[in-house]
Amino acid sequence: MKGSVEVGSTVVNKLIFPTDFYVLDMKDKTSKKDSTLILGRPFLMTTRTKVDVLAETLSMEFGDTLV
Repeated sequence: MKGSVEVGSTVVNKLIFPTDFYVLDMKDKTSKKDSTLILGRPFLMTTRTKVDVLAETLSMEFGDTLV
């Protein structure tokens, strides 16, 4: 298993959200393909994201700004 850490930011419209990801490349003993696992800050929770599956909408809030 090898891994890397990616730290940066994600821009949505004019808003900037901090992000960090830990990317782990793993050998899978049951499959011929390797697997990649991405761990990190829960981006959807950080941005107060609301997903309405029935209405097929996604909204994000940052402070008082609705995106």
